[in-house]
Amino acid sequence: MVVVKIRDPDMSSQLRSQRPNQLKDRMNNALKEQTNINIQKFAEDWVGVWGREAQVIVPTYGVLVHGVQTKFMDPSDMTKAMRLLQAENAPRMPRAEIKYVGWLTKSAVNKKNSTLIVEFTRPEDANEAINWGMELSVKHHKHLATAPARMTPRNALRRRIRARIENARHARDRTRPGV
Repeated sequence: MVVVKIRDPDMSSQLRSQRPNQLKDRMNNALKEQTNINIQKFAEDWVGVWGREAQVIVPTYGVLVHGVQTKFMDPSDMTKAMRLLQAENAPRMPRAEIKYVGWLTKSAVNKKNSTLIVEFTRPEDANEAINWGMELSVKHHKHLATAPARMTPRNALRRRIRARIENARHARDRTRPGV
């Protein structure tokens, strides 16, 4: 799936007036000229047919990592945290590409343990992390799955994650005997 964000209002209004077949033909013509197999990675070569300010949005697949010690992650250098996560989990997920790592809340740096958001480029890697967990500083962490993360604003993602956590707590409490 390829998502293109069109930021130019004139181009947007022009494209809205076209029929779906015309839009499809426009995209197919742009892609016919491509020699690169990976359409998303080489988007700058073809995305110009949708306007100067158009950009390709590559969906990511987020996973929550609970109970991460905050002393192991420097909030000013999260690229180092991405490399560390990839290196420590390479035996189980050798092809995993992590696109984003960040704390679920802004106050995480003031806590001893907090929840980390890890976004993968492939859904298979996110599923692997959910099913088998991840290693971080020689500690095994459990996870909770989230929806594709980059498709919505970060605040909306956090709101959805918090709602899912609450729903899971309520469901767990309802299934306990004698509660």
